[in-house]
Amino acid sequence: MLGAVRSTVPVSTATTPPWITANLQNGWTSFTDQNTVYPPVSYRKHLNGMVELQGMATKNSPGGSNVLLNLPVGFRPNVAKRFPGSDPNPFSLIIYPSGDLQLTYLTATISSIAFIPLDVIQFFAN
Repeated sequence: MLGAVRSTVPVSTATTPPWITANLQNGWTSFTDQNTVYPPVSYRKHLNGMVELQGMATKNSPGGSNVLLNLPVGFRPNVAKRFPGSDPNPFSLIIYPSGDLQLTYLTATISSIAFIPLDVIQFFAN
C-alpha cells in the first residue's frame, strides 16, 4: 500500500505509564483542598526515558531540610537539573543524580507555608 504507515510498536507498550505516588520526606505532604483537586505528588517514566512529576507539595514551616523526596534508581537525571519557581518567593527545585529533589529559596524571607507546584518538572533519566 503506497503512503501507508504501519506502527511496529506493540499496542501494550505504546500506552502511557501509570503514575507512582512519591514518598514525601521531612514534613512535606501533597497539597489538597476542598475547592481544587490536585493529584498527589507522583512521578512516571515514559518509554523514551522522559520522567515527569505532578501534584503540589506543601509544608507548614519550610525551614530545615528541604529535600522533598528521593526518586528511585532509573528515574534520576545523570546531572543536576534546576527548575525555577515562586510561591510567591522565588525558589529553585534541584533534582540531583542521587534522586534528591531539593527546594532552595533565593531570598532570605520565605513564607510560613510553602506551596510548590511540580507539574512543570520533566527531564530525561540516566
